[in-house]
Amino acid sequence: MNNLLKSLKSGEPSPQASPEWIRISQAIKLFGIGRSSLFALIRQKRIASKVLRTHPHNIGGLRLISTESLRALIEASSDE
Repeated sequence: MNNLLKSLKSGEPSPQASPEWIRISQAIKLFGIGRSSLFALIRQKRIASKVLRTHPHNIGGLRLISTESLRALIEASSDE
């Protein structure tokens, strides 16, 4: 039995499944978009992102990018 069927039967996510949210470094590798460009797109609200903080008063945190919004932006740009 292949790995995809095994993961479906066990309830575990398949290796082929793409995550809903990814880190900046993963977005750079997967989509080939530069770090500065990603942050510009976030500032322009063209892609969705969230910051996870351990405490509400913390300034820093873990920024996650929505893969769905990034794919939608790329798809919309390829039509032009």
